[in-house]
Amino acid sequence: MRALFVVQGEGRGHLTQAIALHRMLTRSGGTVPAVLIGGDAESPLPPFVIESFGHSKISRFDSPSFRIGPEGRGIDWFDTLRHTGRLAPTFRLGVRLIENAIERYAPDVVVNFYEPLVGLAYLRRGRGSFRAPHVAIAHQHMFLHPRYPFPASARIERNAMTLFTRFASYGATDRLALSLYPAADNPKERVRVVPPLLRDAVLESDASGNDGRYLVYLWRPELLEEVIAVSRRRPDLAIDCFCNLPDGPGQPAQTRQLSRTLTVHPLSQTAFIERMARSAGVATTAGFESTCEAMYMGKPLMMVPTHLEQRCNALDAALLGAGVRSRTFDLVKLQRFARSYQFSSLQFRDWVDSAPDVFMTQLEKAIDAVPSRRRRATGGATTGHTAGHTAGHTAGATAGYSA
Repeated sequence: MRALFVVQGEGRGHLTQAIALHRMLTRSGGTVPAVLIGGDAESPLPPFVIESFGHSKISRFDSPSFRIGPEGRGIDWFDTLRHTGRLAPTFRLGVRLIENAIERYAPDVVVNFYEPLVGLAYLRRGRGSFRAPHVAIAHQHMFLHPRYPFPASARIERNAMTLFTRFASYGATDRLALSLYPAADNPKERVRVVPPLLRDAVLESDASGNDGRYLVYLWRPELLEEVIAVSRRRPDLAIDCFCNLPDGPGQPAQTRQLSRTLTVHPLSQTAFIERMARSAGVATTAGFESTCEAMYMGKPLMMVPTHLEQRCNALDAALLGAGVRSRTFDLVKLQRFARSYQFSSLQFRDWVDSAPDVFMTQLEKAIDAVPSRRRRATGGATTGHTAGHTAGHTAGATAGYSA
């Protein structure tokens, strides 16, 4: 299988999903000749991202992204529209880059990790213009699933996010919706519910330890002041905080000891996972990946969402009993929750561990559905075997984990 990846590069979530699938594909003998990453093309990529994609050629391009309101909370819709309009001419370059890459690399499948310019490319050329099928992967595709819980009084934001999700996945043969639990597919919307994509470092970690320290992950550095204030009020709480630290004058972002008990770290492939594995609990802004990672490790979780997508993640995880929601980074609340924490990660781990079979099966099906690329019956045997194994595994997970 030869796959072209196009990834929305804002934050780390879609990038880590792409890294996980990249590893699955290459292990099965597939190749990913190129990875196209949208977002702010001038912002540096974390070193672990570059390392993780190995020999795949990485290309950057500017693409639309949500603008965040004051103090790192909420989406500023006016600023988002203004920023998108101002940069619209540069987005055409991104669309051309995607179109040219599809023609140059002639992939069997285009895998889209929530990058809206892929939808625009298929809209501009027409659904059947590209030989390669388009498979869209994101947890946001659960927005199109009737099973998904939305917070009350979020109708306007929900409609906006749903519209954006449809646009980003325009032309997709399948929308693979990453979910915290098995659920029935929604064929009307071409939504297929699949497990989260977690990196090997998470799957292989030993999370049995507890060093008494709390891990905090911030998707926006503006929220750091809130963690500093908590540390000052409760100097007895030992905290490791990871966020996208800005570079200092003439030097890269580095670990900073802000107090005797608060250490702030730049984003890292290994240090973040290692510290999570031995932490007493995890506080996040309820990004999908960090939520799944804490659940997989069986760590008490406190979620402090800053916009609708994160509020949905927090509600979903709280309904499963995996975490508690909060308006602020009040780690005392996490400390109390940890004392009564009863979530069993075993069923969730089974669901996540089924991912390699599930994703390879879904990608093969998308490729085989294109008439000019259908495999011979000899090739179909492998797909059928994988599909049968996946169906059995998923059915077992669903029977024991119907949230």
